Amino acid sequence: MSITVNQVTKDGIYLEQWEHLGNTGGLRGAIVHGKGEHSGRYHGAIPVLLEHGGIQSILAWDHLGHGQSDGKRGFVSEGLEDFARDTKRSFEWNSKPLDFVWAHSMGTLVMLTLLYQEKTWPKNFPTLFFLSGLPIVLGKKPNSIQRLILPIAKRLAAGLVLGNGLNATQISTQVEEQKRYISDPYVHDRISIRLYFSMLEMGRHYEKMMSTILNRFPHIQFFFAHGEKDTIALPEGTLNLKRYLSQDPATRNRAQFKIYPNSAHEIHHDKNRDAFFEDMLTWLVGHRPSS
Repeated sequence: MSITVNQVTKDGIYLEQWEHLGNTGGLRGAIVHGKGEHSGRYHGAIPVLLEHGGIQSILAWDHLGHGQSDGKRGFVSEGLEDFARDTKRSFEWNSKPLDFVWAHSMGTLVMLTLLYQEKTWPKNFPTLFFLSGLPIVLGKKPNSIQRLILPIAKRLAAGLVLGNGLNATQISTQVEEQKRYISDPYVHDRISIRLYFSMLEMGRHYEKMMSTILNRFPHIQFFFAHGEKDTIALPEGTLNLKRYLSQDPATRNRAQFKIYPNSAHEIHHDKNRDAFFEDMLTWLVGHRPSS
């Protein structure tokens, strides 16, 4: 295994790519990280994926305003669309077609935003999407004062950046992972009011968006994973989507769902880590696109 790329693009996006030289012909994938974190938090997953034998390369990057990429922490000019552009640019930067994406937390919303925006299938886009921690039903609700102030702030100061109020104990049930999260210099807790409302807006339409994506692109497949003890993004959002898609014969077999017991928001950093990666790899290789 070797890191073949470690650079900042002309857009200010920090990119890394790993390739296993012995896995010629294996799947090529990308990781889309969540809000406030960065691609470096997935370094521990890279050997697990590449040493499996069925995966040849992994591409990862830091969204603008995150990690080692340029940009003000937590700021967006439009909303999730900003990160969707980062993602499409990163896909296009890759010289070879991608087969799959693993997106986590806000990264799942970024992928759904990008796919929904596309009217025709873009060249070199992946067709397999493994999404974990879908943040639709949020565990922390605004209090009465915040509910009064936030709509006003949206109109007058949408670019204002605030703390997101997340606690490291919500990330994982494992104390060592909580400590690692707290000590990570590239993790931040910033979120703009504009991004907050962009995520809320998707929560109102995500089921219909997902149905549209599946009907528009009949060749793609999804796997949704969620931690049972996730208090950042409650599992109800994933379960609601499962029920919604199961009602339509055209979509009911296009997505798989699994809830992981005794795991918090980051299953890949929790008790069920091994089962999580085993499920991911089995699903990816089992749904390998035909050449």
